[in-house]
Amino acid sequence: MLSFIKDKKGSEEFTSLPAVSIVGIALALFIVILGNSYVSFNKNIEKSEKYSDAEYILEKITSDSSPVMKNGLVDYGLLSKITIDELNSYYGFNAKYDLILESNEIKIVKKLPHHSISSFSVYKNVAIYINDEKIVFGRIGVVFYE
Repeated sequence: MLSFIKDKKGSEEFTSLPAVSIVGIALALFIVILGNSYVSFNKNIEKSEKYSDAEYILEKITSDSSPVMKNGLVDYGLLSKITIDELNSYYGFNAKYDLILESNEIKIVKKLPHHSISSFSVYKNVAIYINDEKIVFGRIGVVFYE
């Protein structure tokens, strides 16, 4: 048995095993990190696209040709009567979002029935036409859902 331990020829075959195993582990870790980076990058691209969609919806809703705008102001009366489904059909949108109009004096929240978690929101400062005598400043927002 001692002759096997003292034999140098038998042990030289396995001296590269630790180095090969370290290289294999390093390669596996590199592939895992590269895969996670790719997945994370794609998620950020998707969020960026959805943010652009929400911003586009908000720009369309606050454009001068919008059914809720009157002379460059958000009309409180028109917005309180219209539904999100009517806005979606008017513009041809097919998105799940909530529309929020708020100031110090008023607040309108138009919600669609959905069970998603809010992903993000986009707001824009606007002037709100309440009646002929009263115009207040507030903001209108789109809370976008996945």
